Amino acid sequence: MSDAWHPDIRRELLPGPSEVVLSNWSLACTLTGIGAAVVVLAVLFVEPMLWVWALAPAAVAVACIAAGGFLDSAAAARQADEARAGYTTVLTESADLDFVDDRTARLVRRAGEPLTVHEVRLRLRRVREAR
Repeated sequence: MSDAWHPDIRRELLPGPSEVVLSNWSLACTLTGIGAAVVVLAVLFVEPMLWVWALAPAAVAVACIAAGGFLDSAAAARQADEARAGYTTVLTESADLDFVDDRTARLVRRAGEPLTVHEVRLRLRRVREAR
């Protein structure tokens, strides 16, 4: 087997959502919760007597921020699992791990390979085009 990189090199991934997916879900939930909290503050700022109208967005804020925290914890656990398996699905993670595209399960950067972020992004584009 050749050590030269090509976009068809596949890597076995752990089952379930990857760290990058969990992190993105966490961010989306947290931002939604913050948006709902801003709505609550706006309603209470305009007229404190309308506090009843702030109950629904307050419930959304609490639920979304809690879900975001839960998903962030799940992403951290998944990060450790992926590292033990010898890879990562997050571009900014350690260069000591293989960087694998979570959508295609193809190797983008080998562990320790000195690539710039631009080079990695070009490879990622090639991997996704090679589907």
